[in-house]
Amino acid sequence: MKRLFYFAYGSNLNTTRLRSRIGNAKIHRVHRLQNWELVFNCSGFANIQPAPGKVVEGVLYEITSDQLNDLDRIEGFYRKEFFDIEDGGLAIVYVGLNRSIWDFLPNLSYLNIVLDGLEEHNLLKTYNEVVDFKDKNYKLKFGSRHKKKAIRSVNIQ
Repeated sequence: MKRLFYFAYGSNLNTTRLRSRIGNAKIHRVHRLQNWELVFNCSGFANIQPAPGKVVEGVLYEITSDQLNDLDRIEGFYRKEFFDIEDGGLAIVYVGLNRSIWDFLPNLSYLNIVLDGLEEHNLLKTYNEVVDFKDKNYKLKFGSRHKKKAIRSVNIQ
């Protein structure tokens, strides 16, 4: 039987948040999902959409079938897609269902959770993109605790 993985790209990148939702999910590794892009167009939450030549940085967590059932319940406004990963196993990613009907900005608390998760896993390309998104869309009177970071070359799959 293949091992089961969950590809996190939004607030579930924050390991503390994910574990509070489904229990002790094991971090497998950082992963790059080719030909997709990260957007915030799903009722104010993170989403991914097909985008040739683009990449979504995220984390693969090894999960159990019970944890997958918990995720299915939590991620009810998303559809499940499956893909095989190079080092063996089946990965699940959730893609938003109704992108254009409920398109509004995420609240800052949610966006900060996403940024904390990106920072936790050193996903600095996406981290900087989300910081730019935040700076462009929100006029913060006292600034933000999240600042752009220098990117060093990192080899991730």
